[in-house]
Amino acid sequence: MKKIISILYLLLISINAVFSQELWDDFEQNRQCFYNPIHGVMTINMSNPNPNSINSSNFCARYERNIAETYDVIKIFTNGSIIDVSDYISAVKKMKIDVYSPAVGIPIQIFLEDSTIATATNYPSGRHSEYIGYTSVANQWETVELTFNGQPDPSLSNLSINSMILLFNPGTNTNDTYYFD
Repeated sequence: MKKIISILYLLLISINAVFSQELWDDFEQNRQCFYNPIHGVMTINMSNPNPNSINSSNFCARYERNIAETYDVIKIFTNGSIIDVSDYISAVKKMKIDVYSPAVGIPIQIFLEDSTIATATNYPSGRHSEYIGYTSVANQWETVELTFNGQPDPSLSNLSINSMILLFNPGTNTNDTYYFD
């Protein structure tokens, strides 16, 4: 059963072995992260709005963007350190997220960062790497693959990542609702 949280399935980051995948949160039994801060309204363990072959799990997360925030942020901290992320830059490993979105062409963006350096006002400092993908269907589940889109702060080590930023439709002021798992 495919129960990997979009964000965290998307990262496939290894804690136990260099080439393993890591399940960070499935909104059911596995939780290896926490979310803080969140600019919009996030409901975890929400009933899946439309189970299908892409996401047949019973629960997911629901996220309503804050219309007042142009860069509406979900910050994710893992319960342990994130091991070497160089395989994501080279595309040896892929970031993927299962998303149920209201429209086609919605950008989904992930930043891997060092939260001891990154603040809300000092971009690009502390932002190790950026990954982006786009929705291709509306009102149904799909797996969106995010690809490497650059290193805002190339001075950061591939070993110094301790948080992730997830953005749905960044650079806009909408109050759209997204589900992810």
